[in-house]
Amino acid sequence: MDETAAVAAEIGAAGTDRSLMSHTGHVLSRNRAFRFAADPTVAQSREFFMCAGARRYMFNHHIGRVKENLDVRRAEAAAGVGKDEMTGSISWSKVSFINECNAWKNGQLDTSPVNDDGTHGLAWRHEVPADVFECASADAAQSLANFSNSVKGVRKGKKAGFATFKARHRTTPSFRLRSRSKPGASSPVRVTGPRSIRRSSPCNPGALDRNRQKSLGRSDGERERPASGGEARGSGAFKLNTRC
Repeated sequence: MDETAAVAAEIGAAGTDRSLMSHTGHVLSRNRAFRFAADPTVAQSREFFMCAGARRYMFNHHIGRVKENLDVRRAEAAAGVGKDEMTGSISWSKVSFINECNAWKNGQLDTSPVNDDGTHGLAWRHEVPADVFECASADAAQSLANFSNSVKGVRKGKKAGFATFKARHRTTPSFRLRSRSKPGASSPVRVTGPRSIRRSSPCNPGALDRNRQKSLGRSDGERERPASGGEARGSGAFKLNTRC
């Protein structure tokens, strides 16, 4: 039995019938990362920047509530409040952040935003894939975990500071999407050719109303202006990662 057949047998024994094959017929037995240079249209660039703004918005939401919780607990400790009577601490886990994110943006929490028409939750949440919000929540949790592990001495390398807010003009626009699918179904994000990537459920760009512009850090009437032709410079550069 040659090496390729041995790998194929090992994968088959693991109970999977979706083995990936290379163009030469070899079984791909380990994960590989690929980088693609995006060349979006104007409409696609606008959609990408919407997702990047939503990602930055949700990341800052989590960091803001953690900072607020820490400040309240420090103030209570300084005032002599007992540990049993202090405000409870917030979990920094990815699952906790994702659950809070979904409940908050869907208007299920008392702290959820209130719209002009009296409804609760982010009015524009359906214009952006849910993965953008959830992956941003996971990124925020990971940033805090890096800081915590660095303080404890568990994390190797350069010491990580506490997570900071992401400013629109000082942060490269970026967002992440999961590419998970059920057995037999097409992957939501997949390569369809040497120069193309397809996403199954594109979000509806919609109109940028005044409330949404403010929530994403824009002033009234301001718009994102991507560089033409997907040029990677200035405000036209962005990063898309399909793994969460």
